[in-house]
Amino acid sequence: MGEVKALVFTSTSTFSDAWWIMKIKVTSSNGKILETAEKYDFATSFGAYKACQEAADAYVPAVKKLVAKMVGSPDFTPLLAQ
Repeated sequence: MGEVKALVFTSTSTFSDAWWIMKIKVTSSNGKILETAEKYDFATSFGAYKACQEAADAYVPAVKKLVAKMVGSPDFTPLLAQ
């Protein structure tokens, strides 16, 4: 079972890049639990339309990075045990 614990972004930032913050929790049928979080920075623009499009464009790469982090964790394999 999976649960999204956090899904937050900013598409405008004055002094730094914009970002997505994502946190997920996975609970295995064997009772093992793994939580993973990722902050994904991306470049943004000052204009609202362009900034929102850049946030949308950054979403899939952010999710891919979060999933790769989870699957690459040494705590992932125990989720698969019987």
